[in-house]
Amino acid sequence: MIATTAEDVTAEAEVPAAELATAVAPRVEVERLTAHPGNVRTHLAVDDAMIASVRASGVIVPLKVTAGGRVIDGHRRLAAALAAGVATVPYETDDATESDQYLAMYTTAEHRVALTPTEKATALFEAKRSGATARRIAKVTGLDADQVRAGITVGGTPAVLDAARGAGYEYTLVELADLARYKDDPEAIERITADADRHSLAYAMRIEDQRRADIAEYARKREVLLAAGHPVRDTMPDEDGATPLHRLSLSPDAHRECPHHVMAPSPYAEHRWMPWCLDPSGHDAPPAHGRSTTPQRTPEERRRVVQGNRHLAAAHQLRQEWLTGFLTRRTRPREASAAMAVQVTRALLGSGRSILDSRYGARARALLDHVYGDAGRFDELIATADARRLPVLQFAGVASCYENDTTTHDNIWRTDDRAPVGSLREKVVEWLTLCRTLGYQPTPIELAIIAGTAYDPDAHRPTDPTTADDDQAPTLTD
Repeated sequence: MIATTAEDVTAEAEVPAAELATAVAPRVEVERLTAHPGNVRTHLAVDDAMIASVRASGVIVPLKVTAGGRVIDGHRRLAAALAAGVATVPYETDDATESDQYLAMYTTAEHRVALTPTEKATALFEAKRSGATARRIAKVTGLDADQVRAGITVGGTPAVLDAARGAGYEYTLVELADLARYKDDPEAIERITADADRHSLAYAMRIEDQRRADIAEYARKREVLLAAGHPVRDTMPDEDGATPLHRLSLSPDAHRECPHHVMAPSPYAEHRWMPWCLDPSGHDAPPAHGRSTTPQRTPEERRRVVQGNRHLAAAHQLRQEWLTGFLTRRTRPREASAAMAVQVTRALLGSGRSILDSRYGARARALLDHVYGDAGRFDELIATADARRLPVLQFAGVASCYENDTTTHDNIWRTDDRAPVGSLREKVVEWLTLCRTLGYQPTPIELAIIAGTAYDPDAHRPTDPTTADDDQAPTLTD
């Protein structure tokens, strides 16, 4: 029988009240405990991190057991202790009836709530600030080095903690650490977290990065235009009849001498310059795109176009980051390799849209150069690669051509009068669909392209019920 009273486990007859805070729970050998034969939790979900935590610090929360050693509450802790090779665990006895034992299994598990990412980050930061080394933190928590560094970074960044606490998006420690690079720009954090609630954090940060890049390029281009002698206006022309030059059958060079020539902001993309003619009535050339019949867009329509263009650029960046990781992995799932082989065969030998079509030319090497270096480096890889690696290199060539088609036209997402014509969108849909098959998670604008529907930059992302986590049991160090 297991000891059931304080007298059985300590020479002290009673713990003085003043010392109650330091009282230690009795311990029992793990081998003397047995799992409840009717344990209702069928999946213990004991992972490597939990085992590492128990190995480093032991089981902290006492198990609730019967006098005969049957576990009522603590089956996950028991399993982790066995896996970690821990000899003893703390315990407390419970003389509950059979029916109450089952009710205890329900109540002790049902009402536990795991720490939120911000709470984890605060704990890791305070542990580090109080003297714990990153190595010690990793050993005790079972987190890897990247997660520990991320948690410490986030815990010491109040702006990120505040934003995450009020957000509807469920962040990870690593994601919050990425957000910390905007800590000196509260407005950027506000924009990112608002977009993350609708989409995802990675996508929202790429949108913000694209916005910053647009602003920087806009300022740089302004200086270039001024240095070249162009008249520059910082606001969009509001003169009656003012027309962006691309709507006229005139080249920018031919229009340069026009007294109404001016460089001004584009109505289609924020922070982008465009040549305008403030009074095209003096030109004999008719509008190139039917200016007289195309309705003028409202400010709200222009705003949505600006947002859509920026979101598309962010989606391109995010997808190509995923492609870089996918193409440089040492291994891939068998299903992915099969899909790649099929696509390579179709692209190399298929009729109509073969990769052998020379119309791509050097432009199609952009992604290859980005992933593998210059053309000479890629040729070296082909010459020296193991036979099992060749399909990946072949697929990289296919991917480069598809990325060329996908990124060259910034109207690929449009469904209005500026929508792409011909088979271009079909090719982009084919490529995005394949990326999703291989494991890429399309952004909302890419999902709209695949579905052939209008993209709304303000729409919330759909909730995927399959991602819900119905097991909220804490680790032993909670």
